[in-house]
Amino acid sequence: MPNLEAELSRAHEADRLIRSPLWDEAWALYEEKLLNAWKSSGAQDEKSREKIWLAYQVCQKVKSHITSIVVTGKLAQKQVEELNERSSR
Repeated sequence: MPNLEAELSRAHEADRLIRSPLWDEAWALYEEKLLNAWKSSGAQDEKSREKIWLAYQVCQKVKSHITSIVVTGKLAQKQVEELNERSSR
């Protein structure tokens, strides 16, 4: 149960983070900067565009990771509920 409690704690923190308006604002601004950098890159500037693409991919991975923590916490919550239900029988 200690691992489940740790997962729940992490999930609550992650959920609080992704529900924050600052979370959305920060990602929107960063993605906008990436898009503007891509738009202003020269036609021959493949290295810059590749770096921008990689930065965007990292953004998506970070967001996906935080979301997966929330999902894992929901699963941990179900397990805790099942364990509590079994122990109360």
